[in-house]
Amino acid sequence: MMMADVEETGGTLQIGATHTLFQLAQPSGEVPAYDVTSDGKKFLVAEPIAASGVQPVTLVNNWLAAAKKQ
Repeated sequence: MMMADVEETGGTLQIGATHTLFQLAQPSGEVPAYDVTSDGKKFLVAEPIAASGVQPVTLVNNWLAAAKKQ
C-alpha cells in the first residue's frame, strides 16, 4: 500500500514523492480486500490465513433423524 504527498497550489494539485505504508499479502490474480476509515487514518485489510494444521468443521443437520434410520 502506497501513499503520495499531495499539495494544492493555485487551484492545481501537485503530486509529490511516494511512500510505502505497508505490504499486503496478495494471492496471484486477486485484488486485495481493504477499506479505509472516513478520516483516512486507518485501514481494514483482509489477509489470507496460512495453513496451520487447522481442520475444517463439518456441520451435520438433522443428525437425530439420520441416527434413528441406522
